[in-house]
Amino acid sequence: RSFEMDVMVGISGIPNMPVDTLNLHMTGSGALAVDRNGLPDMSKIDPATMGKDPKAIFDLIAKAIPLVSADLQFTLDVPAEMGKMMGMPNAPETIKLGLRLVDGVMYVHTSDLAALMPQAKNMPEWMGINLPDMVTAILKQPEFNVGMGNMNGSMGMSTEMTRLFSEPTTLATFVKIERLADAEVMSHKVAVFETTLDYPAMFAMPGMQAMMQQQMQGAGAKLSGKELKAIMDQMQGIAKGMQFSMTQNIDLESKYVHQSDINLVVDMSSMKAQMGSAIVMTFKATVTQGDFNSVATISAPKDAVVIPVESMMPSK
Repeated sequence: RSFEMDVMVGISGIPNMPVDTLNLHMTGSGALAVDRNGLPDMSKIDPATMGKDPKAIFDLIAKAIPLVSADLQFTLDVPAEMGKMMGMPNAPETIKLGLRLVDGVMYVHTSDLAALMPQAKNMPEWMGINLPDMVTAILKQPEFNVGMGNMNGSMGMSTEMTRLFSEPTTLATFVKIERLADAEVMSHKVAVFETTLDYPAMFAMPGMQAMMQQQMQGAGAKLSGKELKAIMDQMQGIAKGMQFSMTQNIDLESKYVHQSDINLVVDMSSMKAQMGSAIVMTFKATVTQGDFNSVATISAPKDAVVIPVESMMPSK
């Protein structure tokens, strides 16, 4: 399938920010192809087993990457004020990135990096790295097992959340899906569905609160009952300032999703006393899709240089 995307991120209320609202704008386009016949049957994978053995997740990723082909182009517009805030007054206001993923190798168009890295002008036009080989090499690093040990708590929490949020009766307490009037997108007659989330209801679920408390305690935090209650009250305050909606336009005949619109607002005004300012973040994205099952073959760039994975890993 081919796609186009338009993303806008806005941040306001940051102390000492030179503008009222800092806006980041990103556009993207490209094509994706997936060999679904080779993908593992995810319905047969037990989340509990994956949570106990995080390495299995990386193995699964390494096997799935070669089954995906992609040709991607992104453009990020960065306001000059952001460069100044980061101590980079000469930072480019437009950043481009071209990527291709073919047979497990991710290629980067180095010419697009010249604005950030002047040395990129002397590099081959396309450079790549074999991602499955990179994953395999990481798994062999001594530090990997240590890192996995630190991740076990988070993985356990993710597993519990997956189980909790896979129950329809639980989802119904904070997820609302409504069918709106049918419409037309790119000459296709579509059914329009809007999904909204009730964050206060989600954070109020006993299972959610128990998982969050377990996560804090697992991280070594020794909190009294009063302190835990204060944190949960703060989370409820943040939840009240969060809004999420997603609208999907689904072809009435083919059932393909032709357009998705996502809106997210995170209003942290309830934390003004702690943060010194009422920070508000907004996220808006529109993704359109087409050319289902008919995109051109995605090939590796000609004369691309693939970097040996060994050269990027620390020596023993």
